[in-house]
Amino acid sequence: MSTTQLILLIVAIVAVLVVIAIVAKSASRRKEAQRLEEDRSRAQDLRHEASASGAAVHDSDLQAREATVEADRARLEAEQAQARAAEAQQGVQVEEARQEDRVREADRVDPDVNTRADDYDPSLTNPNGAPDDRTDPATSTDQRRTDPTP
Repeated sequence: MSTTQLILLIVAIVAVLVVIAIVAKSASRRKEAQRLEEDRSRAQDLRHEASASGAAVHDSDLQAREATVEADRARLEAEQAQARAAEAQQGVQVEEARQEDRVREADRVDPDVNTRADDYDPSLTNPNGAPDDRTDPATSTDQRRTDPTP
């Protein structure tokens, strides 16, 4: 082989390699462009799905807000009921105090009751929880006065 033929062979090999490189680069670019287009299409589909689920998110948000309002309303009603119960309990305590005052006054006036005794109890119930018979003068058997003077 002559030098000219050798040079032509090298040029031909280089030309074939350049053509192969150009074809490979072109195929790579087409493949990359196709992949980018698929990614764009997939992104568009995802955006469409997100947009469609936006209404569901809005509905869920609305339901959550309504539940919060309902819970706040129930909390307010519970606080008001608690305040009414505390007021009623205070009323009961006031009435119990008034009743005790009346019983103490009655016991103070009653010559058969020793209000200075250590076991003096101004309640209208006996230790067993039954009504005290001091409330009915006909059946009164109160023996709590311990001093002998009437």
